[in-house]
Amino acid sequence: MEISVKVNEERGGVELTFDGKPCKEVRKALLDENFRWHPQKKLWYIKQTYLERDIGDIVEELYQIGEDATG
Repeated sequence: MEISVKVNEERGGVELTFDGKPCKEVRKALLDENFRWHPQKKLWYIKQTYLERDIGDIVEELYQIGEDATG
């Protein structure tokens, strides 16, 4: 699973894209972190003001969840 992180300064947010559909455990973790799905752009996003943790820590945790879920 590959995750791309982009800071969208114009919108004041952070956008995450995946190389495929993330497993349900990763999707749940994203929702738990208050990320929202953008169906037209096919990415997960959050306003920077709503980030409760460092984005690097969140991405690292998502990788681990994905690895655990897929074996």
